[in-house]
Amino acid sequence: MKYIVLSLLLASTAAQAQLTQRYANDSSKVAFGTRPTKGDKSLMINVVLFDSTSQINHIADVIKLSERLTFRYYIQPNLVFRASAKVQRKATVASGNSADSSFVNILSVSQKITALTRKNSNTLLLVPGIEKHFSPKNIFDVYYGAALPIGYTSTKIKNEITHQNGDYNRQQVKQFSPLVGLDAFTGLNVFVGKLPLSLGLEYGWGALWKLNNKVNVSQQQQITSGTKVQSFTAEYSTQNQDALGAADINKYGKLNKREFAAGLNQTIKLTCNIYFK
Repeated sequence: MKYIVLSLLLASTAAQAQLTQRYANDSSKVAFGTRPTKGDKSLMINVVLFDSTSQINHIADVIKLSERLTFRYYIQPNLVFRASAKVQRKATVASGNSADSSFVNILSVSQKITALTRKNSNTLLLVPGIEKHFSPKNIFDVYYGAALPIGYTSTKIKNEITHQNGDYNRQQVKQFSPLVGLDAFTGLNVFVGKLPLSLGLEYGWGALWKLNNKVNVSQQQQITSGTKVQSFTAEYSTQNQDALGAADINKYGKLNKREFAAGLNQTIKLTCNIYFK
């Protein structure tokens, strides 16, 4: 029992030591913990309760502006710098050969193929922002602020099909889309006793510009017909959907496309801040 009591005392001492300079509550008010001050930092863990970005259909791979983990730094007791980052990479490779001829699968020389497909997708999003807090005399720590998401998404696909007779079809697909956004938010924190911890809620509204949302395709093909061999090379741009959201299978020599979404990017988050020096 004495070891348990000793452990609790040590934990309490360590917790209070993390933020010894935080503002104490006014003794005339109900005590709801202490406040961070200049130079303090926190890690904000976000649990999304509602996210309307999933309802946006015309931007296929929209980036959610609300990240799960945010770093915060107190420039002043009422002014906070915050930042989060999202880095994602996905790679897929598939290769194979045609099955051997049999009574089930009888293939001519031109039908026997070797296939190779590679796909690499990358996402980078940096979200710096600023928070303005109201008076520390309030029971609830209420704030508002804005963030400026900036980054890109890119996709590269390489598809090769080689026939046993020497014919081939090689296609390379590239897409690079810069991302620029604006996120406005407001929220509140409630500090938990003397612990370096606060719980809160945050509502956010965002806008996102996805620039250069087109696909560039480079294709090479060789076809043998009897004794005649023909080679083709083509470069063009495509889009999965047109401006009205309809499927588009056309090939364009020149294509300019960008997308914008605002108002629909709304989030409500439950937040937990862990403070430290």
